[in-house]
Amino acid sequence: LVASTANTQELTLRNIFHFLQTWEIPDFTSSAAQNKFLRKCQQYFVKEGHMYRRYAKRMPVRVVFSKEERQQILKEAHD
Repeated sequence: LVASTANTQELTLRNIFHFLQTWEIPDFTSSAAQNKFLRKCQQYFVKEGHMYRRYAKRMPVRVVFSKEERQQILKEAHD
């Protein structure tokens, strides 16, 4: 179940990234699902080819899709 949730989250983030670059809305089964997706998109932006998540009182955080790149970032932070 954890792997399935992670895959779903990654797919959603990739769909958001694609939408923010192309303005093409993915197909949804209902208008409620589409509206939920569009509201979630408001939390993100793309700058210089990288996607970032907005936070109210913090600096934006870069979204890293590649598992290998995430592991490399964590390794460098802890060295």
